[in-house]
Amino acid sequence: MNAPKLISLSAAVLGVAIVVLGFVLVPERLATWPSAVITLFVLAASVALVRLPVVLVTRAARTDAGSLAVLGPAAMLGFGVIALAAAGFIAALLGATRLGIAADVIAVAVLVSGSLFLRAAMDKVQAVSDAHSGPSRLAGWRSGLAVAAANAVLAQHRDKLHALEEQARYAASDIPGGCPQDGPLEAAVAALNAAATSGHENAFVEGVREFENLMAQRELTLKAARSRA
Repeated sequence: MNAPKLISLSAAVLGVAIVVLGFVLVPERLATWPSAVITLFVLAASVALVRLPVVLVTRAARTDAGSLAVLGPAAMLGFGVIALAAAGFIAALLGATRLGIAADVIAVAVLVSGSLFLRAAMDKVQAVSDAHSGPSRLAGWRSGLAVAAANAVLAQHRDKLHALEEQARYAASDIPGGCPQDGPLEAAVAALNAAATSGHENAFVEGVREFENLMAQRELTLKAARSRA
């Protein structure tokens, strides 16, 4: 049995224990005040289902980032519901029937609204995670340059391609949506591969100049985009 099931089982046992203790410790109040019975069962249910907010929110998670982002707040939500239910039970035992029932209503409302709020937060986290989890364009260009270096027939071309690959290693990371230079850079890498494979000097020099210019423009574009964020 895995850890979540064990936690749920232990919480269910505690919920049953709360009901039993209630009838053992205050049987007279429970026998004469129906509101105390209601609040007792609400308290027991809130303890037994303490993992419910976590399950409701994280079950729809598509990534670990989404589930981990709301795991702590969801657990705090569950304990907050328990505190409200306990306050309602104590109020009912003290004779404040309406206050006890009101606390239980608030507990249920907090559970539902809090779960919906955390679900919205998780969806936002997952959207950001999805935007940044795509394949790296830089990695693709570096791979293309490595292939071009392996295919180069001239040693000086091979050395220059390795230098360009190292330059790309330290370039700024991608941003969601990409840059205007991304497409031309892919074409420049393809052109470098063709020039290195054929050993055409003029085409290779032109390709290197085009690649370096596009990388410089890309750095400026990314810097401007991040400064506006």
